[in-house]
Amino acid sequence: MASQRDDQNSATGPQIRAKAEELIQTTGLPRNLAFQVAMGNLTLNEVLEKLAFRDEVEKLIRRHSFPRSLATQIAMGQVNLDDILQKQRLRDYIEENRERSLLVEAAASGQRVTLLLHGQRRKSGKVLKVNQYDFEFQGKKGDPETIHKLQARAGWDARRNAAVLSSFKKDKNRSKEEEPILKPQDRYHCSNRRLFQHMEASDRLIVHLLEGDVVTGTVDWLSRWEFGLKTKKGHVVTIFRHAMIDLEVK
Repeated sequence: MASQRDDQNSATGPQIRAKAEELIQTTGLPRNLAFQVAMGNLTLNEVLEKLAFRDEVEKLIRRHSFPRSLATQIAMGQVNLDDILQKQRLRDYIEENRERSLLVEAAASGQRVTLLLHGQRRKSGKVLKVNQYDFEFQGKKGDPETIHKLQARAGWDARRNAAVLSSFKKDKNRSKEEEPILKPQDRYHCSNRRLFQHMEASDRLIVHLLEGDVVTGTVDWLSRWEFGLKTKKGHVVTIFRHAMIDLEVK
């Protein structure tokens, strides 16, 4: 520190040194920056902006554990902080809930569920086992059957049948039997980010399914293949994302 001060003193005149010392005393500027202002290389406002910028970067690093490069981009206004934080929340949420599934939960608990299936079918019963592409289902009567996952369009707790069914409407223009859409690229695309934004905002959504079923509610949870939609009456309907054909904000 002493050698730096000596170098600055030897390279500047008395007036500049005096002005620098005054700046140090009155503003608390670091010595090197005070001399830059005293010599006219920087204005006081420029230095204060530099210091504020540096403080903002350090604050972002401490508060959010951002890498310095990202904190600098945010402080410079090149990246929106709210967008970054939302992406972090989404990443953490999906990591925790990515495998959540009505079918898996029903198989584990033994709770009866009701499923809307392709072919305008509705079945109530128990999920016995969930495999990679299909599941074993036991209805009230008959032998267990194996159902491909793509056949499922929506599902819910069978104890809530009357209340949940009253929340559904039919789109007459689409109310016909249809096969599942096999190719992912041909299905209606609704990103995790979009659903997550709707969930955080508690937006009321109108969800349209293949074969004309329509239900309204707010996103209660989401995973890779499904999401929960809470109806006005407070019951949660699981939507199988491969069966969606439209989504709109009410």
